[in-house]
Amino acid sequence: IGIDLDLRMKWVNRRSVVDDILPLGGDRFGLLVRSHHKGTTSWRMEVGNSKGRVGSCKMPIVIPSRWVHLRADRQGSRVALLQFSRFDSLQSKTPIVPPRLFVSPLTGVLSTDSSSPKPIEERKKTNHP
Repeated sequence: IGIDLDLRMKWVNRRSVVDDILPLGGDRFGLLVRSHHKGTTSWRMEVGNSKGRVGSCKMPIVIPSRWVHLRADRQGSRVALLQFSRFDSLQSKTPIVPPRLFVSPLTGVLSTDSSSPKPIEERKKTNHP
């Protein structure tokens, strides 16, 4: 599985897996859970704290690729999600889906208030800082 990326992704895509863990402040954290179904990949954030599960939030990102994953980071009241693709073979060096950066305020179960999550704003990757 470590050498054959196609076999590895078939194995991964049959399961829900944690793509990343996001610190949400205090003792709160979010597990960015990846799922793949019928050619599309989507994510949900499972929010917890030292006492257990706090809630869940479906992430408004759906990508028609079996190779795509997300990484997350937080600064203040904003969260950044980096979408990137695995390569289709060991010989290929070109991603199937170009990387994207999504930035959003922390709302809903991701924040301390009870408002519903707002859509994530997409920012296209540029060479500028």
